[in-house]
Amino acid sequence: MEDTTRSNDVQHRRAVQYAFCAYAIRFERVGAGVEGVFDQALTNGLAAIVAARWKGQECNSKGRVESAAKLLKVVETEGVLVRDGVYWLTDNPHIPKPTTSRWDPFEERPPMEVRVTVLREALDVTQAIRHARDTGDETALGLTAAHVEALWELSEHPTLSKLVDDLSDGSEEAGRYAITAADDRERDRASIYLELLSSEELARRGGVDYAAEYSQEFSDVEECPVCGNNSLVLSSRDSEIDEIGVGRCVVCSYERTMDAANDIAASVQFERAVERAD
Repeated sequence: MEDTTRSNDVQHRRAVQYAFCAYAIRFERVGAGVEGVFDQALTNGLAAIVAARWKGQECNSKGRVESAAKLLKVVETEGVLVRDGVYWLTDNPHIPKPTTSRWDPFEERPPMEVRVTVLREALDVTQAIRHARDTGDETALGLTAAHVEALWELSEHPTLSKLVDDLSDGSEEAGRYAITAADDRERDRASIYLELLSSEELARRGGVDYAAEYSQEFSDVEECPVCGNNSLVLSSRDSEIDEIGVGRCVVCSYERTMDAANDIAASVQFERAVERAD
Protein backbone atom coordinates (compact mmCIF):
# COMPACT_ATOMS: atom_id res chain seq x y z
CA MET A 1 0.00 0.00 0.00
CA GLU A 2 2.82 2.39 0.91
CA ASP A 3 4.59 1.80 -2.41
CA THR A 4 1.35 2.40 -4.31
CA THR A 5 0.69 5.63 -2.41
CA ARG A 6 4.22 6.85 -3.03
CA SER A 7 3.94 5.99 -6.73
CA ASN A 8 0.68 7.91 -6.98
CA ASP A 9 2.29 10.91 -5.26
CA VAL A 10 5.21 10.85 -7.67
CA GLN A 11 2.88 10.63 -10.65
CA HIS A 12 0.82 13.53 -9.32
CA ARG A 13 3.93 15.69 -8.89
CA ARG A 14 5.00 14.89 -12.44
CA ALA A 15 1.57 15.81 -13.74
CA VAL A 16 1.62 19.08 -11.77
CA GLN A 17 5.02 20.04 -13.13
CA TYR A 18 3.97 19.23 -16.69
CA ALA A 19 0.62 21.02 -16.44
CA PHE A 20 1.84 24.29 -14.98
CA CYS A 21 4.93 24.52 -17.18
CA ALA A 22 3.14 23.56 -20.40
CA TYR A 23 0.29 25.94 -19.61
CA ALA A 24 2.70 28.79 -18.87
CA ILE A 25 4.49 28.27 -22.18
CA ARG A 26 1.40 27.85 -24.35
CA PHE A 27 -0.32 30.91 -22.95
CA GLU A 28 2.87 33.01 -22.90
CA ARG A 29 3.12 33.41 -19.14
CA VAL A 30 6.87 32.83 -19.26
CA GLY A 31 9.45 34.76 -21.26
CA ALA A 32 13.15 34.54 -20.46
CA GLY A 33 14.27 31.02 -19.56
CA VAL A 34 11.47 29.34 -21.54
CA GLU A 35 13.88 26.64 -22.72
CA GLY A 36 14.34 25.33 -19.17
CA VAL A 37 10.61 25.44 -18.53
CA PHE A 38 10.00 23.50 -21.76
CA ASP A 39 12.47 20.79 -20.72
CA GLN A 40 10.86 20.58 -17.29
CA ALA A 41 7.40 20.15 -18.80
CA LEU A 42 8.52 17.61 -21.40
CA THR A 43 10.52 15.41 -19.02
CA ASN A 44 7.79 15.32 -16.38
CA GLY A 45 5.03 14.76 -18.93
CA LEU A 46 6.84 11.91 -20.68
CA ALA A 47 7.86 10.33 -17.36
CA ALA A 48 4.23 10.36 -16.19
CA ILE A 49 2.99 8.86 -19.46
CA VAL A 50 5.67 6.16 -19.68
CA ALA A 51 5.24 5.22 -16.00
CA ALA A 52 1.48 4.90 -16.48
CA ARG A 53 1.72 2.87 -19.68
CA TRP A 54 4.97 0.91 -19.27
CA LYS A 55 5.79 1.04 -15.57
CA GLY A 56 9.51 0.75 -14.87
CA GLN A 57 10.71 2.00 -18.24
CA GLU A 58 10.68 5.60 -17.02
CA CYS A 59 13.76 4.89 -14.86
CA ASN A 60 17.24 3.51 -15.50
CA SER A 61 18.88 0.61 -13.65
CA LYS A 62 19.78 2.93 -10.76
CA GLY A 63 16.20 4.04 -10.31
CA ARG A 64 16.75 7.51 -11.74
CA VAL A 65 14.23 9.00 -14.12
CA GLU A 66 15.45 8.88 -17.70
CA SER A 67 16.09 12.01 -19.73
CA ALA A 68 13.43 13.32 -22.08
CA ALA A 69 15.47 12.04 -25.03
CA LYS A 70 15.48 8.48 -23.66
CA LEU A 71 11.80 8.64 -22.76
CA LEU A 72 11.10 9.56 -26.38
CA LYS A 73 13.01 6.40 -27.37
CA VAL A 74 10.60 4.39 -25.21
CA VAL A 75 7.69 5.95 -27.07
CA GLU A 76 9.32 5.02 -30.38
CA THR A 77 9.91 1.43 -29.25
CA GLU A 78 6.54 0.79 -27.64
CA GLY A 79 4.28 3.01 -29.75
CA VAL A 80 2.97 2.50 -33.26
CA LEU A 81 4.42 4.56 -36.09
CA VAL A 82 1.48 6.08 -37.97
CA ARG A 83 3.33 8.58 -40.13
CA ASP A 84 6.74 10.19 -40.29
CA GLY A 85 7.90 10.83 -36.73
CA VAL A 86 4.42 10.45 -35.18
CA TYR A 87 3.55 7.56 -32.85
CA TRP A 88 0.28 6.28 -31.40
CA LEU A 89 0.00 5.32 -27.75
CA THR A 90 -2.85 3.56 -26.03
CA ASP A 91 -3.36 4.82 -22.48
CA ASN A 92 -4.44 1.52 -20.93
CA PRO A 93 -1.59 -0.80 -19.87
CA HIS A 94 -3.94 -3.80 -20.15
CA ILE A 95 -4.51 -3.18 -23.87
CA PRO A 96 -1.85 -4.87 -26.02
CA LYS A 97 0.31 -2.77 -28.28
CA PRO A 98 -1.61 -2.14 -31.53
CA THR A 99 -0.35 -4.11 -34.48
CA THR A 100 -1.66 -1.70 -37.09
CA SER A 101 -1.66 2.03 -37.70
CA ARG A 102 -5.39 1.94 -38.50
CA TRP A 103 -7.71 2.95 -35.69
CA ASP A 104 -10.94 1.04 -35.16
CA PRO A 105 -13.67 3.75 -35.13
CA PHE A 106 -15.75 1.57 -32.80
CA GLU A 107 -13.20 1.94 -30.04
CA GLU A 108 -13.96 4.41 -27.24
CA ARG A 109 -11.41 6.94 -28.50
CA PRO A 110 -8.44 6.97 -30.86
CA PRO A 111 -4.95 6.45 -29.47
CA MET A 112 -3.14 9.67 -28.55
CA GLU A 113 -0.40 10.88 -30.85
CA VAL A 114 3.12 11.82 -29.79
CA ARG A 115 5.09 13.86 -32.31
CA VAL A 116 8.47 12.38 -31.45
CA THR A 117 10.46 14.04 -34.24
CA VAL A 118 9.12 17.51 -33.42
CA LEU A 119 9.77 17.05 -29.69
CA ARG A 120 13.29 15.80 -30.40
CA GLU A 121 13.92 18.92 -32.50
CA ALA A 122 12.70 21.02 -29.58
CA LEU A 123 15.15 19.25 -27.26
CA ASP A 124 17.99 20.03 -29.65
CA VAL A 125 17.03 23.71 -29.42
CA THR A 126 16.59 23.88 -25.65
CA GLN A 127 19.73 21.89 -24.84
CA ALA A 128 21.88 24.02 -27.12
CA ILE A 129 20.62 27.25 -25.57
CA ARG A 130 20.59 26.06 -21.94
CA HIS A 131 24.14 24.68 -22.13
CA ALA A 132 25.63 27.59 -24.11
CA ARG A 133 26.47 25.45 -27.12
CA ASP A 134 27.05 26.87 -30.58
CA THR A 135 23.44 26.98 -31.72
CA GLY A 136 24.20 27.62 -35.37
CA ASP A 137 21.64 28.74 -37.92
CA GLU A 138 19.33 25.79 -37.37
CA THR A 139 18.47 26.75 -33.76
CA ALA A 140 18.83 30.50 -33.97
CA LEU A 141 15.07 31.04 -33.88
CA GLY A 142 14.57 28.94 -30.74
CA LEU A 143 11.34 27.15 -29.89
CA THR A 144 8.55 27.31 -32.47
CA ALA A 145 4.77 27.09 -32.31
CA ALA A 146 5.02 23.50 -33.57
CA HIS A 147 7.27 22.57 -30.65
CA VAL A 148 4.89 24.13 -28.14
CA GLU A 149 1.86 22.45 -29.71
CA ALA A 150 3.57 19.03 -29.66
CA LEU A 151 4.30 19.53 -25.97
CA TRP A 152 0.70 20.56 -25.29
CA GLU A 153 -0.67 17.49 -27.11
CA LEU A 154 0.80 15.26 -24.39
CA SER A 155 -2.00 16.57 -22.17
CA GLU A 156 -4.41 14.25 -24.00
CA HIS A 157 -3.12 11.42 -21.82
CA PRO A 158 -5.43 10.82 -18.81
CA THR A 159 -2.48 11.03 -16.43
CA LEU A 160 -2.07 14.70 -17.35
CA SER A 161 -5.42 15.81 -18.71
CA LYS A 162 -7.26 16.57 -15.44
CA LEU A 163 -4.76 19.18 -14.24
CA VAL A 164 -4.49 20.74 -17.68
CA ASP A 165 -8.29 20.92 -17.93
CA ASP A 166 -8.40 22.72 -14.58
CA LEU A 167 -5.92 25.28 -15.83
CA SER A 168 -7.66 25.73 -19.16
CA ASP A 169 -11.01 26.20 -17.43
CA GLY A 170 -9.57 29.26 -15.75
CA SER A 171 -9.11 28.00 -12.21
CA GLU A 172 -8.06 31.12 -10.31
CA GLU A 173 -5.85 29.22 -7.88
CA ALA A 174 -4.15 27.26 -10.67
CA GLY A 175 -3.70 30.39 -12.75
CA ARG A 176 -2.04 32.26 -9.89
CA TYR A 177 0.17 29.26 -9.17
CA ALA A 178 1.33 29.25 -12.79
CA ILE A 179 2.15 32.96 -12.65
CA THR A 180 4.02 32.62 -9.34
CA ALA A 181 5.93 29.57 -10.60
CA ALA A 182 6.96 31.43 -13.76
CA ASP A 183 8.18 34.41 -11.73
CA ASP A 184 10.09 32.09 -9.37
CA ARG A 185 11.86 30.52 -12.35
CA GLU A 186 12.70 33.98 -13.70
CA ARG A 187 14.18 34.97 -10.32
CA ASP A 188 16.24 31.77 -10.27
CA ARG A 189 17.50 32.47 -13.77
CA ALA A 190 18.51 36.02 -12.84
CA SER A 191 20.22 34.78 -9.66
CA ILE A 192 22.32 32.34 -11.67
CA TYR A 193 23.27 35.14 -14.07
CA LEU A 194 24.20 37.36 -11.10
CA GLU A 195 26.56 34.70 -9.73
CA LEU A 196 28.52 34.77 -12.99
CA LEU A 197 29.49 38.41 -12.51
CA SER A 198 32.81 39.23 -10.87
CA SER A 199 32.88 41.18 -7.60
CA GLU A 200 34.37 44.14 -9.48
CA GLU A 201 31.57 44.11 -12.03
CA LEU A 202 28.96 43.79 -9.29
CA ALA A 203 30.44 46.78 -7.49
CA ARG A 204 30.52 48.81 -10.71
CA ARG A 205 26.93 48.03 -11.55
CA GLY A 206 25.82 48.66 -7.98
CA GLY A 207 27.39 52.10 -8.01
CA VAL A 208 25.45 53.42 -11.00
CA ASP A 209 22.64 55.90 -10.38
CA TYR A 210 20.03 54.22 -12.54
CA ALA A 211 17.30 56.64 -11.50
CA ALA A 212 19.31 59.45 -13.10
CA GLU A 213 20.42 57.25 -16.00
CA TYR A 214 16.87 56.30 -16.96
CA SER A 215 14.98 59.41 -15.88
CA GLN A 216 12.75 59.64 -18.90
CA GLU A 217 9.22 61.00 -19.06
CA PHE A 218 7.56 57.56 -19.05
CA SER A 219 10.18 55.57 -17.10
CA ASP A 220 10.84 55.02 -13.44
CA VAL A 221 13.26 52.87 -11.45
CA GLU A 222 12.54 50.58 -8.48
CA GLU A 223 14.49 48.22 -6.25
CA CYS A 224 15.06 44.85 -7.90
CA PRO A 225 13.79 41.91 -5.80
CA VAL A 226 16.68 39.70 -6.96
CA CYS A 227 19.85 41.80 -6.68
CA GLY A 228 18.55 44.52 -4.33
CA ASN A 229 19.82 47.39 -6.47
CA ASN A 230 17.66 50.34 -7.42
CA SER A 231 17.87 49.12 -11.00
CA LEU A 232 14.50 47.72 -12.07
CA VAL A 233 13.71 49.98 -15.02
CA LEU A 234 9.96 50.18 -15.46
CA SER A 235 7.95 50.17 -18.66
CA SER A 236 4.60 50.35 -16.86
CA ARG A 237 2.82 49.42 -13.62
CA ASP A 238 0.26 46.81 -12.64
CA SER A 239 -3.32 47.22 -13.83
CA GLU A 240 -4.85 46.64 -10.37
CA ILE A 241 -3.50 49.35 -8.06
CA ASP A 242 -0.96 51.04 -10.35
CA GLU A 243 1.84 50.61 -7.80
CA ILE A 244 3.82 47.48 -8.75
CA GLY A 245 6.40 48.05 -11.45
CA VAL A 246 6.65 46.05 -14.67
CA GLY A 247 10.10 46.05 -16.24
CA ARG A 248 13.63 44.64 -16.35
CA CYS A 249 16.62 45.00 -14.05
CA VAL A 250 19.70 46.34 -15.82
CA VAL A 251 22.01 44.78 -13.22
CA CYS A 252 20.88 41.13 -13.02
CA SER A 253 18.45 40.98 -16.01
CA TYR A 254 15.43 39.91 -13.92
CA GLU A 255 12.16 40.71 -15.72
CA ARG A 256 8.88 41.28 -13.93
CA THR A 257 5.93 40.70 -16.24
CA MET A 258 2.50 42.32 -16.09
CA ASP A 259 1.06 39.01 -14.84
CA ALA A 260 3.59 38.87 -12.00
CA ALA A 261 2.98 42.52 -11.11
CA ASN A 262 -0.79 42.00 -11.04
CA ASP A 263 -0.33 38.92 -8.86
CA ILE A 264 1.72 40.95 -6.36
CA ALA A 265 -0.84 43.74 -6.51
CA ALA A 266 -3.63 41.28 -5.67
CA SER A 267 -1.67 40.17 -2.58
CA VAL A 268 -1.14 43.80 -1.54
CA GLN A 269 -4.86 44.45 -1.86
CA PHE A 270 -5.64 41.40 0.27
CA GLU A 271 -3.17 42.45 2.99
CA ARG A 272 -4.64 45.95 3.08
CA ALA A 273 -8.14 44.52 3.40
CA VAL A 274 -7.01 42.40 6.34
CA GLU A 275 -5.39 45.42 8.01
CA ARG A 276 -8.57 47.45 7.58
CA ALA A 277 -10.59 44.61 9.10
CA ASP A 278 -8.35 44.72 12.19
